[in-house]
Amino acid sequence: MNLAQRAPVDVDRPEAGEFRTLDGAGLAELLDQAGSVLDEPRSMLSVAFSFNWRGMAVDCRIAGDQAQPRLELATDITPLPYSAENAAKRRYLQHLNDPALKLPIGSYEISASRRFRHRVGITLPTPVTGGVVVSAVVRLLLSSRGLIDLARQPI
Repeated sequence: MNLAQRAPVDVDRPEAGEFRTLDGAGLAELLDQAGSVLDEPRSMLSVAFSFNWRGMAVDCRIAGDQAQPRLELATDITPLPYSAENAAKRRYLQHLNDPALKLPIGSYEISASRRFRHRVGITLPTPVTGGVVVSAVVRLLLSSRGLIDLARQPI
């Protein structure tokens, strides 16, 4: 007997010794059941990637459920200087990071590692494809370029 054609009677709870021999149709049925489980879409998406744009690291994360996936971009603009290094630049970046300052798109943040970042997000149209992701990334970067340049200006 070919062991590849043996399967538990109850796949969810195989009991010792409760195997049945499968003919071609039984094996095909099991493969169909396995394939249908694999083809079911996941309810949650989770994808992350990074790249460099204009000398800055951009972290991208796609998360959320299949119905409303969200793309988040965090652009690492510059380190937050110590006061002894450049007090004027430090004050300037801290002023930009003021929560009362309303930005047209996204928000500034200072990371735990003292990096000044711009964060922006958008809900992606479904189905999520490579073209949809690339288009959204380009759109977000171009629409936030002015704010990124504002934080990069030398002082």
